[in-house]
Amino acid sequence: MGVLGDSGVIIPVADDPLNLLGYLREAVQEGDNFLRSQHGYLKIDLTQRMIMGEFAADLRSADLSQVTDNEFGSIALQLQAQNTDTRPFFLYSTKNPSYSAQARMLNACAEHWWRARQANMRFSDGISGCAAGGTSCLWTTWNPDIADYEMRYIDGRDALPVRPSSYHSYQDCELLIIRQERSTNELKRRWPSHADEITKDRDASTAEAAEADTYSSKVISAMGRSPFSLYKEALAKAAASMSGGKFPVTDLFTCYIHDPSINKTDRVKLMGPWSHDARPRPLRNWCYEVDPGERLYPGGRTVVATNGAVLYDGPNSYWHDQFPVSKLTLIQFPYPKCYLGKAPLWDIIEWQRELNESQRAIADHTRKFVEPDLVVDQNSGLSRSSAEKIRTRKAGGTFFKRPGPGDGFRFEYPPPLPAEIINRPDAIIGRMRSIAQTFDMQSVLNKGQLPANETLTAFMSAQTSGVRMMSRTLEACMSEVGTQMAFNFVQNYTKAMRLTLLGPLGATPQDFDIDPSVLVPAFVGDDLDPATGSPKPERLTSPRTRRSRAKDYLRYLSFDVKPNSMLKAAHQDEELKYMQLARGGFIDPVTMLERMDFPNIGQDQILGEDPGTVVGRLLKLSEMNIVGQVSSAGRKSSGQNPPQLKGSGAISETT
Repeated sequence: MGVLGDSGVIIPVADDPLNLLGYLREAVQEGDNFLRSQHGYLKIDLTQRMIMGEFAADLRSADLSQVTDNEFGSIALQLQAQNTDTRPFFLYSTKNPSYSAQARMLNACAEHWWRARQANMRFSDGISGCAAGGTSCLWTTWNPDIADYEMRYIDGRDALPVRPSSYHSYQDCELLIIRQERSTNELKRRWPSHADEITKDRDASTAEAAEADTYSSKVISAMGRSPFSLYKEALAKAAASMSGGKFPVTDLFTCYIHDPSINKTDRVKLMGPWSHDARPRPLRNWCYEVDPGERLYPGGRTVVATNGAVLYDGPNSYWHDQFPVSKLTLIQFPYPKCYLGKAPLWDIIEWQRELNESQRAIADHTRKFVEPDLVVDQNSGLSRSSAEKIRTRKAGGTFFKRPGPGDGFRFEYPPPLPAEIINRPDAIIGRMRSIAQTFDMQSVLNKGQLPANETLTAFMSAQTSGVRMMSRTLEACMSEVGTQMAFNFVQNYTKAMRLTLLGPLGATPQDFDIDPSVLVPAFVGDDLDPATGSPKPERLTSPRTRRSRAKDYLRYLSFDVKPNSMLKAAHQDEELKYMQLARGGFIDPVTMLERMDFPNIGQDQILGEDPGTVVGRLLKLSEMNIVGQVSSAGRKSSGQNPPQLKGSGAISETT
């Protein structure tokens, strides 16, 4: 038996693995068909191949140029660099001074995790996936082998949304299925109790050869279709040698489900792994009890399965109660069949082909000059075989002709190419960069002089409009990641880990209450009497679970991302604005340094109790005589125009 979901579909219960497998197979097929119906799906594989320089072979003579100018791959790299040049964006803050230490601690944990676990590189992988496929996803899970969280990049075609209600987040799906191809032997090692049920779906080398476009794969494929059994043994050996051997692989599906199932029994149900003692105790910090009539999976349900076996079926193990997968889409449009968004590279596929043709035309014309046509007068007495042996490109050639009438032979050089043909590749490259929303500072610097700051600012504003829009979508994705990571740090970062990161500052008073060594306070929110602020008597004897207290506790902290502030390229105008305001005395130096992302400002040492407003900071710093200093020498600048950087390195200001 099962329970009806929001869509009316029956979700099989955990005690019915056979029906559950059938349900998951249909869900996989539905999610895969949904993605295949989206705009641009068929362009993804072609785009990835073009980035790697694998262009479709043209039927061209070997005597003609085969050159390719892979500006396509260069633009993909520029997009990756441009959208990963981020400012520090993990910023947890609170308006409650009682939790300011926890906010600083979360920021330190986030900075450590982002760099130490190379999450920044996985974020870069996600940007590369978006450049080619429109959408990629970032999957953040707890890895017990490293005792930390790891972020993994998943191709957008392998994150299968089932019945999504919006296009901007995976959280709005009824199911989300992550599809992975894993070694069969690895899965048997990880789930030894299901080793007999885990079977291979295919051989990896066979799957790769089916999609390969190499000479060896074509030869093997042709031999396999041969009716002569004489070649079968040779075919097997050739396949093994050319493909590097075979190994079995199995498709692994990790399914996250919004399951509204209810505990219909008359007893409390224990969810997750519990001990088998007389008084059961939870073995994980995400285990919980469900009273009769309550939801079995209030935070969601997770099923891990192959095509033939259910390996795990239980509650979501993360306190944030969300799918631990974030949808990353650089360019979004709320149009039908645009769930994958739009990849920046799709519009320049044909332009890349035009670029190759233009470069080949120029190369063929160059070959005409170094090896021009040979025009032979038939009355010269020079035989055809002798004429064909003349290599016009070879230096120091010696030629003879027999006596007789005629003009002999001559070299026929082609006319010069028009300027518009010679300049066409540069024009195509410029257009490709413009369409893909990449900006090229080299075109400005090639003028031989350093532009004035107002010129540079205008150029950046014009060239980064698309980048700013991409920045907004990145901010939406990272806001989801940041919110989930706050719960993750609270859930699994122990006091020992925090002391390692922060030293003595890593401990808080909450580590020494009646629920010690965890960042979650023992009493928070509804546990406290609003009138006295002390714990309610019933909570002293029956405290709530850490999971429920963490939700109340994290309401006092927020993850802040200011619009259009994540990418450095989109932040340059704001930096110039704050510099001008600070010079005019309208903002304080601390605020300016914060906007410039200077580390180790020491606000606490300078301001003590931070007023929190620009005016309050100005008044407090003026009392301490900490204000912007202006040199007494020389004529003062009027500030009518921004500072101008000269080629010598000096800064000139209008006077």
